[in-house]
Amino acid sequence: MSMLRFIMGCALASSTIGLAYAESTAPEKKRFSLPELPKIPDAVQQLRVDATASQPDDIKDPFEGFNRRVFRFNDYLDRNILLPTAKAYQKVVPKPVNTSVSHFFSNLKEPWTATNQLLQGKPKESLRSLGRFTVNTLTSLGFADAAQASLSLRRGDEDFGQTLGVWGVKSGPFIMLPLLGPSTVRDTGAMAVDMFARPTRYIDEHRAEAILLGLNIVDTRANLIGVESLIRGDQYPVLRDVYLQRRLQQVFDGNIPARFNPPIEEGFGDEDFDEQGFGDAPVDGDSFGDESTTPIDTTPDPRKDDPQPTPPLTSTPIISSASTPTDSVDADTMDA
Repeated sequence: MSMLRFIMGCALASSTIGLAYAESTAPEKKRFSLPELPKIPDAVQQLRVDATASQPDDIKDPFEGFNRRVFRFNDYLDRNILLPTAKAYQKVVPKPVNTSVSHFFSNLKEPWTATNQLLQGKPKESLRSLGRFTVNTLTSLGFADAAQASLSLRRGDEDFGQTLGVWGVKSGPFIMLPLLGPSTVRDTGAMAVDMFARPTRYIDEHRAEAILLGLNIVDTRANLIGVESLIRGDQYPVLRDVYLQRRLQQVFDGNIPARFNPPIEEGFGDEDFDEQGFGDAPVDGDSFGDESTTPIDTTPDPRKDDPQPTPPLTSTPIISSASTPTDSVDADTMDA
């Protein structure tokens, strides 16, 4: 019995050693592991940026590839649908009627402008916008700007995106929206609030709402005819930078804080002027430090040794080339 136990123990030990040796010499198998979670893109981390026209493209426009594709799509629709429609509208509709339509849609924005001005802490401007809306609506249903013509009440233009900017919400990167055009992350989110505040949204007849919305779009595009011809070459970066700069001006009412202005390097160009001796006297016959310049000839001129006598000064006026001899000769001289 003891012999049997001894044999079984030896067999168990040898099998354990064999398995350990086989495992050590076998090729290492790839262990199972959970897949790594994708890292957050740098573009998402840049959502907290305040995009300005002076910033590098990778900061203000990290979605440039996508934005350019949307821009080409919008440009195609504009050239083939919206622009021809706007030109036909401008050709058919008389100029006074076109102006009245523009005033009508601008007047509809006045209450929402007054609300945003109040939210931005500008009560005087808010009362002015409400006064404009009241005067224009009572006098011409908004088809004329009597408040500007008679009372010199200047029109304001505020939206919820500007209000968020005044509250300190950063704009985020630039975004080109399909059909809607240039925007930012902040302004895109604010568009939903602006749409709910649009008066035409509360018209019960959806057909009338669609007609007014389409007329507003066509009228706005008709007022911008010719602007696209001012930009040559790549229009995308120009449109992007103009939009960002304009929004910055609107948020701060033209008083842009210094933190948005790009720093100016001190001593611009001074090193180059110092090295070249700009404005200094030439040294060792050189002109502005150029070694290849021919030295100044200091040999005396022999003609200077025999100077010509200087004629005495007289009170006779100088005869211009335009004068005739008869006009400049004295009468006494002619008698002599």
